Amino acid sequence: AADLLAQGQYKIGVSVAGGAVSTTNCIEWNATAAEVDEELEGLSNIDYVFVERFGSGDALSSNGYVYSIYFTGNAIQGDNIDITITPSDCKAFARFSEGKLTKYGPVVTNVTDSRIRHAGFNLPANGLTADQLQEYMSVMPTFVGVADTFKTLSDDKLGFRWTINFELFMGNVNQMVMNMDATLSAIPG
Repeated sequence: AADLLAQGQYKIGVSVAGGAVSTTNCIEWNATAAEVDEELEGLSNIDYVFVERFGSGDALSSNGYVYSIYFTGNAIQGDNIDITITPSDCKAFARFSEGKLTKYGPVVTNVTDSRIRHAGFNLPANGLTADQLQEYMSVMPTFVGVADTFKTLSDDKLGFRWTINFELFMGNVNQMVMNMDATLSAIPG
């Protein structure tokens, strides 16, 4: 925005795997990360998200905020999500100009789709070390800090148990999903 915003609202629409779009209620232009998180988790097609808000809402941050949304649950996996932002049916965006509340013309929203790890990690099935796993985990979003990783000795089925210690306690970690790719096959014997 060119001037300091005085009011305005928008909705976030989310479609998963080409399904129907679920839309939030109107969200204030200066909503906290927790408020955006609550609106998104209220949608029927999302289980868990983590939201970070950057900026100060003043001229130094283009009179707005940048929100980073991380889908951390099991409902959304891979590249199967579409997000839309719309100000329709919400309070119009406006600024004060010469002491009078003035509506902006058409509002332009900017949604940048940056995928941290769009389909997870491709980790080697054999020979992965604790240091390598910690390196993979270090590229996760800013709210995740991995302090240490440990790998047990193999069991009678040649499986391992991993322990990952996070720097901050943020409640229970959502399930980490393990999948196999088409080239993985059993070794007879």
